[in-house]
Amino acid sequence: MTAKTKEIQILETGELLFNKYGVRRVTVEEICQTAGVSKMTFYKYFPNKVDLAKCIIQNLTDDAEQRFNKTMRLAIPFTEKVHLIIEQKIEDNERIGEEFYGDLTGSVPELLNFLQGIGRQAYKRMLDIFKEAQEKGDIRKEIPMEFILYSLNSILDKINDPQLAGIFKDRKEMIKIMVENFFFGIAEKHTDA
Repeated sequence: MTAKTKEIQILETGELLFNKYGVRRVTVEEICQTAGVSKMTFYKYFPNKVDLAKCIIQNLTDDAEQRFNKTMRLAIPFTEKVHLIIEQKIEDNERIGEEFYGDLTGSVPELLNFLQGIGRQAYKRMLDIFKEAQEKGDIRKEIPMEFILYSLNSILDKINDPQLAGIFKDRKEMIKIMVENFFFGIAEKHTDA
């Protein structure tokens, strides 16, 4: 096994174990045993398991950003881009197990701070994209950007509501209708004059 593949093996094993058991419950020894590497090899790449968790989250974030940028470059209407972005965000969230997510959002303060930093960067990026869409006329100019982002986050919060999910045949249909409904209220009105 080469040095690079050992690091990748540790990352993949860490992600698997953190998703299943959470960061707090997994030990460096368990990661090493499952990955088939020594503790010395682990510490060559990561000072501790929290830094391993940060690296995993950063990798997931980098992957999500690449897909996001690819979506934003598509030659499709803005509302369709937002629909795809929401689908991608859901897929990204599903890659993080419940135990891992619990540790990210409060049980391990260092991870919460790290995640909040990533969230602030994502919020700023989305704000810039919506401002650009507003300048192009895809969004009415009088709608505050913060309201738009708040509303989109509300859509994401509602996606896991079982009562709402029961109304639709599948999640993709639900997202499509929610996004279209959202944009019906903020899209610039175009007249055939």
